[in-house]
Amino acid sequence: IGANISGSSTLTIAPKTATTTIGLGTLATGDLHLNDTELGRLTNGFSSITFGSATATGKITAAEYTYLDNIKLLNYGASSGGIEFIAPVSVGSNNLTLYTTGSVTQVSGAPITAAGLELLGTGGTYTLTNTSNAITTLAGNTGTVSFLENSGFAIGTVGSTNGVTATTLTLSSAGTVTQSQALTLTNLELLGSGGIYTLTNTGNAITTLAGNTGTVSFLENSGFAIGTVNTVGLTTTGNITLSSTGTVTQSQKVAAVGLELLGANGIYTLTNTGNAIATLAGSTGTVSFLDNGGFDIGTVNTVGLTTSGNTTLSSTGTVTQSNLIAAAGVELLGSGGAYSLTNTSNAITTLAGNTGTI
Repeated sequence: IGANISGSSTLTIAPKTATTTIGLGTLATGDLHLNDTELGRLTNGFSSITFGSATATGKITAAEYTYLDNIKLLNYGASSGGIEFIAPVSVGSNNLTLYTTGSVTQVSGAPITAAGLELLGTGGTYTLTNTSNAITTLAGNTGTVSFLENSGFAIGTVGSTNGVTATTLTLSSAGTVTQSQALTLTNLELLGSGGIYTLTNTGNAITTLAGNTGTVSFLENSGFAIGTVNTVGLTTTGNITLSSTGTVTQSQKVAAVGLELLGANGIYTLTNTGNAIATLAGSTGTVSFLDNGGFDIGTVNTVGLTTSGNTTLSSTGTVTQSNLIAAAGVELLGSGGAYSLTNTSNAITTLAGNTGTI
């Protein structure tokens, strides 16, 4: 590019052939190579600048550069060579769209900075786990995504994409993660020391939830399972709130300081022998809960445990209460379990059980 190019609409720079590789930035390599000087001749003002095309398959390599407009990197032809970030890339307060059927990676020292990050491409594999990533809003529709951003971010709308749809989504943050749009996933993994996840959009559709983080508040009304998504089970250093009007089961443990179960007519069957909860509370339909280390019916946001159906508690340890149990029926199980349920506000119609001491 030998002279400035300006405009207020879209600009597309496409490879001559599908297999042509693209290098963006002086330190990048590619058959179609634009150095920093040439990129600087794309003057600010375009609604978006696209590098690549829908049929392109050649790898796109992005070196260090700060762009002034919305940027789109496209190579979503079959058997794409994917996209690699080899140095820091920023679009400032604009959006970055990545669209590929291949793999997208970042080398060490190559964070992405953008107001919005949109991840697209059938079967694409995104591994964007640089600890210095700075993204405000994440959205996408692709295959597998592993995304880390430690200042906190939101699942929302970027470009024309609402929320995130994928097979497996791993989110990692030491900050606060929220959502204004739905997650539609087979698998969801939540990571990050001290991370605070508030994922309570009523449109969420998740099959399996797992993670190891700080605090989780999660809503999914079609029902889901606590299982394995790389991480085995769901562990938090703080509280877990689960909310569903469907059926919630587990194949792996839940470990948390406090566990809150919510959702009108929700059916919770949480009977894994590895469960480790200090305090249980909630307001829902039916609860069957096992924790052999013993636990307390107390306050986890919600005061006490109320169910419109039955509550089954099972433990070989000691079960106490600092707040009420209200249920149609209560069943107490566990070999040698010791139940001390003497709260004056208890409201039970039918009591049954087979345990040690009540």
